[in-house]
Amino acid sequence: MTESNIFPNKCLKCKKVSEKTEKVYFSKTRGIGNNKNSVSMGFPVCEECLLGFNKYLKLKKIGNFSLKLIYFIPFLFIMYLVGTHFFPLITNLFPIVACILFLCSFPFIIISYINPFRITKFVKLKMDGTYIIKDPEYRNEMIQLYQKSIITEAHNEIYEPEGINTVFCPKCGKKYNKNTDFCLVCGKDLRLLK
Repeated sequence: MTESNIFPNKCLKCKKVSEKTEKVYFSKTRGIGNNKNSVSMGFPVCEECLLGFNKYLKLKKIGNFSLKLIYFIPFLFIMYLVGTHFFPLITNLFPIVACILFLCSFPFIIISYINPFRITKFVKLKMDGTYIIKDPEYRNEMIQLYQKSIITEAHNEIYEPEGINTVFCPKCGKKYNKNTDFCLVCGKDLRLLK
C-alpha cells in the first residue's frame, strides 16, 4: 500500500480545507491467480465525505460480486441447452435462476456506477503506481506544493548546516530542514514533528 505523496489538507471530493483529513484507499488489481498485480494509494478526504466513500467501497464489493454472478449466466444457459435431454425437470429451473441472478445483480452494478462517491470520478490510478487527479485546480495546487518542497529541500541541503534545524523522517530516515513539510521519498507529513 502506497501513501500518497504531497496532498494539500483538502478533501478530494468537496474541496473543503481542514486540518484533519482522513485517507480513503483506492486499489486497482489486474491479472489472475499468481500473476495478479495490485496497486493501492491513499487520498485525503474530510470526515463527512469519508462516510460516503466507505459506503461506496462496500457497495462496489457487492457490485463486483454481482458482476461475477452475471458471468455465470452463460454457463447456466449452456447447461440449460445440454441438460434438456438428460434432466428435463431440473432444466426448467435454469432460466428462472438466470433471470433471478440478473435481476438481483444488475441494480448493484448500476448503483455503484452512478454513485457520487465513485472515486474514479476524482482520480485515475495507473498500474505503475502513478495517478492523475482529474480536477485541474486541485492538480495545480498539488504541483505547486511539490515544487515548493523540492525547492525547499534543495535550499536546505545547500545552505542549512546540520544541528537543531534538522529533522529526520520517522518513516524512512531521510534528513530535512525543520521547515520542510513533506518527505520527498515516502510522502510522510513532517509538519507533525514541529
